[in-house]
Amino acid sequence: MPPIRFSVNVFCAAKRTFSSIFIWFVTKELRWLDGARAVKKTRVDEFVWLVPRFPPRKGHFPPRKGQSGGGRKCTFPPDLAYWTAMRTLAIRPGAIGDLILSLPALECLNHGFLEVWTAGAAVPLVRFADRVRSIRSTGIDLLGVAAPPPALLPELRGFDRIVSWYGANRPDFVGLTRSLELPFEFLRALPPDGAGGHAADFFLGQVAALGDCHGRPARAVPRLPCSALRGDFAAIHPFSGSPRKNWPLARFRALARAIGRLMPVRWCAGPEDPPLAGAVRIDNLYDLACWLAQARLYIGNDSGITHLAAAAGAPVLALFGPTDPGVWAPRGPHVRVVRWPTDAATALTVD
Repeated sequence: MPPIRFSVNVFCAAKRTFSSIFIWFVTKELRWLDGARAVKKTRVDEFVWLVPRFPPRKGHFPPRKGQSGGGRKCTFPPDLAYWTAMRTLAIRPGAIGDLILSLPALECLNHGFLEVWTAGAAVPLVRFADRVRSIRSTGIDLLGVAAPPPALLPELRGFDRIVSWYGANRPDFVGLTRSLELPFEFLRALPPDGAGGHAADFFLGQVAALGDCHGRPARAVPRLPCSALRGDFAAIHPFSGSPRKNWPLARFRALARAIGRLMPVRWCAGPEDPPLAGAVRIDNLYDLACWLAQARLYIGNDSGITHLAAAAGAPVLALFGPTDPGVWAPRGPHVRVVRWPTDAATALTVD
């Protein structure tokens, strides 16, 4: 079993029979730990170790009734260890594609209690965390700029560690978190130019360097679990976050006519895309991913929606222009990438 991060504040409880309520509480909390043992309602041989938020007198029992001084020295029984799982906050800003390529890294942080703060539209895509919130709703974007919500600092101090891609390139923000003694660990939000390697592997490597991801795969592949049956249609999304990354719409229309001789074609658009007549629009990105998972074929530019389709398991043909597919290509079980010359977007023809 890989090492589990945990708090280290401990106290001992004297030998006794525990109540059903106590056993229920311990068993309920143990569900956070991989490999934890069930607790039997019986007398233990010596002591049970627990982890509260604040330790009593180190290494001793409180005095028993009628006794003076400290109790007996604690000895550690390894087979009866019970630890409070570490509370981790991960803050991941960025576009849809950035979040999707970071999913394997975020999943590596998912032991103990994990809360994730990300862009509002991406909140439904983080399926594995214990809690997910939009960055804007927390008020952290006001920290160091204006008066943040009163609850923000106590919330941040309630975590054992904060792994943050947010604010990493802002020295003033980094310095502020240090002065406030907040448990931030900052990571680069984007791979450095010329670093080589895929962005998903870069993000996963960042988290692995913190001591997480034991037994991690060599290749990071984002996954969005969708229970969807494969349909008999092709989905086309002709947009992206930048016009310079878009293959011409007229070429997409010509491609749709050619595919239409083999199967129905359905156009789709994301929440922030321009109007497109007849396009399927689903604002919830997870619901959109599960709709795309039904497609027999998906075709799109270098966009967040293309990453969405790949992570949901759809067969994807991704059309790349100026961006490097070696770094930013979508990853999934059925992904092919075609690159068109940046000096002539029309050079890639339907034929």
